[in-house]
Amino acid sequence: MVADHDAYIAEAPEDLRPLLVRLRAQLARALPDAEEVIAYKMPGFRIGQSIIAGYAAFSRQCGLYLSPSAIKSHADDIGRGRAQVYQDWRHLLAEPADP
Repeated sequence: MVADHDAYIAEAPEDLRPLLVRLRAQLARALPDAEEVIAYKMPGFRIGQSIIAGYAAFSRQCGLYLSPSAIKSHADDIGRGRAQVYQDWRHLLAEPADP
């Protein structure tokens, strides 16, 4: 089991590590009051008991996962962090690795 975000990124495919570092930094800036956690075997950001966002690496791509109920219930906290909150959260961002 992975202990923290640094360990997760270190174990990811080498060509995806820079993207994971960028995702982590962008989420940390957008969610300054969130705690970094490992949940569901991937790095995430939690406010209270809610996982707001998580990211993951696969063999050829990375994904960003947003929780609709968490975003809605913590919109004020997220807004104070200057994050842009989308009503339609169903965006999975993936960037394929170069072949």
